[in-house]
Amino acid sequence: MMSKRVVTSILLLFFWEIGTVFSQNYAGYWLGVTYPSDPNSAIFNYFGNFTQSGSTLGGTAQTANPLVAFGGLAYVKGTVTATTVKFKESESNGSLNTPLTCYWSLDLKYDPTEESLKGTYTNIQNPPFCDEEGGGKVELYRIVLKSGNKYCKGQPINLTVTGKDIRWYDSANKTRMVARGNQFSPPITQTTTYYITQTLYDTESPAIPVKIEIVDVVITDIKSENTSCGQANGQLTVLATGSDDLQYSLDGKNYQFSNVFNKLNGGEFAVSVKDATGCTATRKASLTQSEATKITTVLALPTTCGKEDGGITIATTASSAQFSIDGNRFQPGSAFRNLAAGNYAVTVRDTLGCTDTRTVTVAASSGPNLDAIELTPVSCGVADGRVAIRASGNNLQYAINAGGYGAGNTFENLLVGDYEVAIRDAKNCVVLRKVTVRSDCANTIFVPTSFSPNGDGQNDELTVHFPFPSLQFSSLRVYNRWGIAVHGNRNLTLSSGDIIWDGKTDEQTPVAENYFVVVAEVKFEDGTSHTFRKEVMVLR
Repeated sequence: MMSKRVVTSILLLFFWEIGTVFSQNYAGYWLGVTYPSDPNSAIFNYFGNFTQSGSTLGGTAQTANPLVAFGGLAYVKGTVTATTVKFKESESNGSLNTPLTCYWSLDLKYDPTEESLKGTYTNIQNPPFCDEEGGGKVELYRIVLKSGNKYCKGQPINLTVTGKDIRWYDSANKTRMVARGNQFSPPITQTTTYYITQTLYDTESPAIPVKIEIVDVVITDIKSENTSCGQANGQLTVLATGSDDLQYSLDGKNYQFSNVFNKLNGGEFAVSVKDATGCTATRKASLTQSEATKITTVLALPTTCGKEDGGITIATTASSAQFSIDGNRFQPGSAFRNLAAGNYAVTVRDTLGCTDTRTVTVAASSGPNLDAIELTPVSCGVADGRVAIRASGNNLQYAINAGGYGAGNTFENLLVGDYEVAIRDAKNCVVLRKVTVRSDCANTIFVPTSFSPNGDGQNDELTVHFPFPSLQFSSLRVYNRWGIAVHGNRNLTLSSGDIIWDGKTDEQTPVAENYFVVVAEVKFEDGTSHTFRKEVMVLR
């Protein structure tokens, strides 16, 4: 903005930005000088405050010299690109109708190296408020810390900022100036705030705080968990302070964000910690390598005559241990007796829970080898159970329930019950096994897969059939496809051919669906029970 009495107009904007500078961001404060084309016009400083939303520029501008008449506050509006700034001044409502005042139109180009905006300004003619032609050149500068604001403790600190005639102060009220110029290397060992100004054309800008952070990365503790059972299962947990973005390493090269290192062998380690700026700390740590518990020898005794009389005896390096031949049940003694022929997972476990396992074979003797026993269940009420023995050996003979031996390996016409079968070879070695012959009454129950309750006298009801005079049904339920019971009874005694459902719900309403499941719990004469399930279709 330019007074008609003062032909010059200067825009000052002072902008402070820490860290990375984005060339397309012009928001903030700038400080500058204008050079009118008219050599008789005076040169003055101006300051302003820009805002930016996307490519739209806003804010205010005002003279920095309080002696300039009619140098009041102006509002700016314009557009920006990555390298240019264009805007016009006006009143707060966008009007140019201010008595004795000329507003400006500015066209500036951005230089990221020196953080400057340089270009031209032109009076916006608006008679009778502004009828003067005129313009000139504009230079605006801002302070930007180019060297960063975070340093490791003990590292040389070399600060570099942009701006004109830079002054560094130790307080906001500028009590003491500690340095002057664009470079400053303060001898500080802790985080310190400086207050920086720039001066153009005998006008010093307000002091801006600049916080220089001194990072002191310190490893406060390393918690160790030594290896156990001779394995690579040691662990180091590193505790450190100094930053929120720490990374950790055991070799100074491969860093990770987790402060826990596991699956380690015993040994010496150089633990390092660093933050995002590269500040580091190193400390030594060690883990003790444990000794593994080992099985040294296993003596396996074979069986005799096919009996379960084999044995295993275990020796170990552990001074105090427990022993197992199945990995589950442990005992303090190292000897196992009365074992059948076969493979065993021999395990030793010491007082720390460390284990060692080895597979050991108890060899079979030359007696009979029982390969398998096939059992045929008894039908309900019929002595038709069957036991068939498959075995290998020399001149084998077979017996059941201490009866006489014979060459036949099959025993038939058996009732429900427990039996003991015997196998004897030519050397009179005997193998005994107990078996149980059970009943299988469930297969004798029959329910049709469909019926048609349409009143035509054919298959109108669902019936049940079985080869017994009667059966006890503890419960009987009919469920639809969604699992909802539509019909049910309890404690029924039925005869073969009796009706179990008429196709209606318990409320005597004919069902509308087609698919149902009949579930019944049946108790047989031999005392066994069976839950019977049958899928049934209702046809119409």
